Amino acid sequence: MSCKPFQPIFDAMIDGTMTAQQKRQLETHIESCADCRQAYQTHCTMETVISECFTLPGPSSEITQSIRTRIANTKPAATPALVWARGTFTKIAAGILLMAALGLAFTAGRYAPVASIDAAPTAYSVQSVQGTVLVRHPGTTTWLPLATDSTMYVGDELVSAPNAKATFAVGENTTVTLSENSMLVLKTVGETTELYLASGCLDAALESPHGPFFVTTPHGRAEALGTEFTVHVQ
Repeated sequence: MSCKPFQPIFDAMIDGTMTAQQKRQLETHIESCADCRQAYQTHCTMETVISECFTLPGPSSEITQSIRTRIANTKPAATPALVWARGTFTKIAAGILLMAALGLAFTAGRYAPVASIDAAPTAYSVQSVQGTVLVRHPGTTTWLPLATDSTMYVGDELVSAPNAKATFAVGENTTVTLSENSMLVLKTVGETTELYLASGCLDAALESPHGPFFVTTPHGRAEALGTEFTVHVQ
């Protein structure tokens, strides 16, 4: 079946005007079309990221009552002050980066064939995933949701959303955990491991003894001499 008739439906899905009938038609089509199914999954991931990044938790009833009491007992200032939480800014900034990556991948790849992965698989396995963590394999343009059955490749790029993290395992005694709002590239994995942490936080617990293990950041390059360490990039 040709995918061309479904291009207007994808356009309607993006701008929020897709009808119930169009949705049923698309869901039937993606059961047998891997290319459109991947594009549909990418769009659903975009919606999840938007929800996670821009839906902020409300204060508890105790905090709300405390604020009301303070307001009642405080004289108004001459010039109102604008208060912006650093954590909120970081969360939204990370969300914008995630949505930009997803948007570009969705636009570029929704009508194109699924690209082959041009890299060797690594010994890393995905031990656990919490929240939304995306992976882009070498030779591809599409960001995909990371899952515990995902195969990891040399050159994989990983991005974690706010309130998300992923843990990777090598054997029984080595784990690497990517925290929320982080971007990581698996540059080389083997006898010598080289990871690139563009932003965020990475925790590692290595077996003893272990081979050369390096984490490069925009600020420098660190080598793991012990078995447990954390790298944080602002």
